[in-house]
Amino acid sequence: MGLKLMIWRLYTRLMQMVFPKERIWLYGDRLDSTDNAFYQFQYDTEQKDNVVRYYLWGSGALPKALQKYKKQVVIFGSLRHKLLYLRCEKILSSFSQFSLIHPFSRPAVKGLSKATRFEVLYLQHGVLHAKLPDLYHRDNLPCERMVISTAFERQNMLENYGFEEKDLLLTGMARYDFLRPEKKPQRRILYSPSWRKNLIGPLIRNVREPYYNTLFTSRYFNELQAFLNSPRLAALLEKHNLTLDFQSHPIFRVYDGTFMINNPRVRIGGAADLNPYQVMITDYSSIALDFVYLERPLLYFVPDYQNFLEGQTHSYSELHIPLEEAFGPLAETEEGLLAELEALAARDFAPAPVYAQRMHEFFSDRNATHRKALYDTLI
Repeated sequence: MGLKLMIWRLYTRLMQMVFPKERIWLYGDRLDSTDNAFYQFQYDTEQKDNVVRYYLWGSGALPKALQKYKKQVVIFGSLRHKLLYLRCEKILSSFSQFSLIHPFSRPAVKGLSKATRFEVLYLQHGVLHAKLPDLYHRDNLPCERMVISTAFERQNMLENYGFEEKDLLLTGMARYDFLRPEKKPQRRILYSPSWRKNLIGPLIRNVREPYYNTLFTSRYFNELQAFLNSPRLAALLEKHNLTLDFQSHPIFRVYDGTFMINNPRVRIGGAADLNPYQVMITDYSSIALDFVYLERPLLYFVPDYQNFLEGQTHSYSELHIPLEEAFGPLAETEEGLLAELEALAARDFAPAPVYAQRMHEFFSDRNATHRKALYDTLI
């Protein structure tokens, strides 16, 4: 055993002896961004109990929402983080990557395992809709328990991912407290596609290299450009007094300046809040399930669908709910998408009955109490 590891273990044992009833919980999302862990932290830290809570952050500037909790914000990987990590009772993370949960190396974490006492709870950052049995199997996932939001997930995790009932917390994700199906939406459409691994460089030192030539010659880019600049789209938006926000995936934000749009009712960027949107257009992104929660119409637009099925565009190529059996019609061309959008407008933007039923049945609980449900379970 290395000297540093011995010191860390001695420190951990000493703290447990001096503070045997100490309760510390750590919360973390992807570094420098907020997700379910932040929303749960925000709720939990307002409760009157004997738990001391900290939120993990990267090197970026704190957003306004975190300013209130500045004293509880800890830089991931810092000495303070490591000291709290060794003493904590729970780690709540919305991402399952080892490097976003542990501030030590894998060998060090293994060497410290007999001294530490925490459990890791995987909060998820979306409903698991893609087939990723190796990545999310119970034997490979670095957590003790996992938050789920639907009976579909429960059955899927039990049958296909090696989980047991006791491992699954059917409380719903924290951010669903802020999705309000009862709110009347504005005259706005959100187009929010996923990224494509074949159209951008690999992740090196947290940065991806843009592949402009590859992007410009791709079917994905050209169909997307054709849709955003379509006279039919312009006429539809004008007729129904709508605006369309095109929101790139964070990995694809480097390409935002390459999309040339000549329609004043179409703009780059969107709101973090989904509540104002009347319609969502997406592809195989898990953000679709957030809109299912709102029970509002979805359109799937995948110009490179065959590439997706062949495993070229993403880390997965198969979905637990195939798009042909999902929550809205699937289009592979801009003409097909425009036809579906026009049909939707003709129904006054009400989803077709078959999709409305699927959406309604998918989430059994749409009450804004998901954070409370998880808090009550854990405390």
